[in-house]
Amino acid sequence: ADIYRNAILDIPRHLNAKNDKCCFGAEAFRAWARDIENGKFDGMSVEDFDTWTCHTNYICVLATNGSCCYGYLDKAKEQNPDFTFI
Repeated sequence: ADIYRNAILDIPRHLNAKNDKCCFGAEAFRAWARDIENGKFDGMSVEDFDTWTCHTNYICVLATNGSCCYGYLDKAKEQNPDFTFI
């Protein structure tokens, strides 16, 4: 139960983690959008565009976070009945 408790309670820290090379959560989306708006891909050839790094990865993360967390969250609630906020 403790591993689920600690992991769930640590989510906010991970969603706000940030350094010079990496950020998560809403800040990561804003950084990605800023890059696009500031012309990061302007003039880039199709051959130089890394689809996985610059697009597909983000789609996979959204799909995974939006659809695969329910089993984990259900288990966390089962083992930590006081987690009524889930």
